[in-house]
Amino acid sequence: MEKPIRILIVEDNKSDIEIEKRMISREGIVFEDTVVESKDDFIAALKEFLPDIILCDYSMPKFDGMRALLIRQELAPFIPFILVTGSINEEVAVECMKAGADDYVIKQNLIRLVPAIKTVLIKYETIRLRQEAEIALRKSEERFKQIAELAGEFIWEVDSTGIYTYVNKTSESILGYSADEIIGKKHFYDFFIPEKLEELKSAALGVFSEMLGFRDFENPNLHKDGHTVILSTTGMPLLDAEGRLLGYRGVDKDITEQKKAEIALRESEERFRNLYSNMGEGVCLHKLVYDHAGRVVDYRIVGVNHQYENILSLREEDVVGKLASEVYGTTIPPYLYEYHDVVSTGIPYTFESFYAPLDKHFLISVSPWDKDGFATIFTDITERIKSEELIRKERLMLRTLIDHIPDTVYVKDAEGRKIIANPADLAVIGVTSESEVVGKTDLESFPGEIGQRGHADDLAVLNSGQPVINREEDFLDAIGNRRWLLTTKVPLSDEYGVVTGLVGIGHDITNRKNAEEQIKQKIKELASSNEELTRFNRLAIGREMRMIELKQHCNRLAMQLGIPLPYNLDFLKQELNVSGEKYIPPFNAEKGIRNNDPDPEGKSKS
Repeated sequence: MEKPIRILIVEDNKSDIEIEKRMISREGIVFEDTVVESKDDFIAALKEFLPDIILCDYSMPKFDGMRALLIRQELAPFIPFILVTGSINEEVAVECMKAGADDYVIKQNLIRLVPAIKTVLIKYETIRLRQEAEIALRKSEERFKQIAELAGEFIWEVDSTGIYTYVNKTSESILGYSADEIIGKKHFYDFFIPEKLEELKSAALGVFSEMLGFRDFENPNLHKDGHTVILSTTGMPLLDAEGRLLGYRGVDKDITEQKKAEIALRESEERFRNLYSNMGEGVCLHKLVYDHAGRVVDYRIVGVNHQYENILSLREEDVVGKLASEVYGTTIPPYLYEYHDVVSTGIPYTFESFYAPLDKHFLISVSPWDKDGFATIFTDITERIKSEELIRKERLMLRTLIDHIPDTVYVKDAEGRKIIANPADLAVIGVTSESEVVGKTDLESFPGEIGQRGHADDLAVLNSGQPVINREEDFLDAIGNRRWLLTTKVPLSDEYGVVTGLVGIGHDITNRKNAEEQIKQKIKELASSNEELTRFNRLAIGREMRMIELKQHCNRLAMQLGIPLPYNLDFLKQELNVSGEKYIPPFNAEKGIRNNDPDPEGKSKS
């Protein structure tokens, strides 16, 4: 809705007032009015009614147009003032116009009133707009100067020849030169690095020719102290009212550190790309996909590395940009909810899993990136799992064997502490649970000299790497019985040959040792019995020999007397002994003499 024009009418003739209003209304002008006819009312209306225009009669009994004009000039000089009078001569009209009246209308020709009002209002609106523009321009220029001087960027202006006409204070911090050293003395290209001066100057002139302005023209400049400063220049041409080029205005931003960071970032990205492409693990980048209700329903593959293709036998061009359910042929994508948890919490997660469709085991690490993105790094651990299962079975078989053989078997760490003990070893120590000995040395398991001896042997094997083989050791068991073990201790080494522990085997030889003791005792007893028997045999043989000698003597006497021999001594004839050698009896039965008798005829006795 059009805002009404406020008209202050200074008039004492009511008929004229009505005519003026009617004339204005007839032209379709919407207005509000107030009528005064005295000085005081006029002044009050100027302050309170705040008119947009004043229509004033020149001559009134209490007030006149000239005084009203002078008051308006003093109190409200920017309110349009039109004289409306019955008669006025040319001299008065000129005087009134000089005093500040904007126009005058003769009452006999009120048809000019509305055009005069419109013309004057347009004139003052133009003046107002121009004044506001000038004020805004001054304010803008002031703001520009304030901003320019406080700005962290290098703000400048050059003339059409390239000479600086303005630089802000930042020029000193960026290029090392003060404003006084630059303005009117330096061209824009005077700071370009010498080795690229002509190239940069040509490029700069090229962008300057862009009459709509230019952005982000990068140019390396030489700082006053000699180091290079890289600037990013944005500028625009300065034109006069006729469109003629006056110069250029622009902003230089110091991007030296940014360029260094960009170089470092590119190098880092290149290293990452090389690592990403050549790493031994498969890498896949994904984005979660949600339904209209905001529920996660799938994830899309956005990038894979070479090892992904090798492990899963899938090509990059066949999977990137596609949904996981489509790629892997499943209704619910693999590990969807685990991946969603990682994205929701922002906490990385690592897990092992068997994926049946590929019949493979995987070690998968998941890390969040971006709002709905996550990366998976995975390794095919199928062979490792199979090896671990084989080792587990072998360990189970070995443990079963260890636990059921009668010999003591144990394993100790590099400090001589037990980490494995079979039931036979537990029985020797006198405990029922392996947990009672695990972590203990022989010093703690066996009291006194026995424990010290065992621990010393352990340390000798661990420190020297030399085994102990079949050493006989005695000890007292838990109930005080003496026991014997045939002990072997062998060092255990890692792949670098460092001794990390030992394994010990003890064969119980208590029964054998007891049997040996019994045999020794029997031997002693037999030796004693043999001595007695030998003495008895010696006595018996001596008596028998004397009897034979007596019988032989009787036979000799019988032969001398010519009577039959009383004794049959044929058994004394030559025989073979048990060894097969010829046996020579001690007596000659036929002659009745000793075979070894030095005087067989008995001459020495006659």
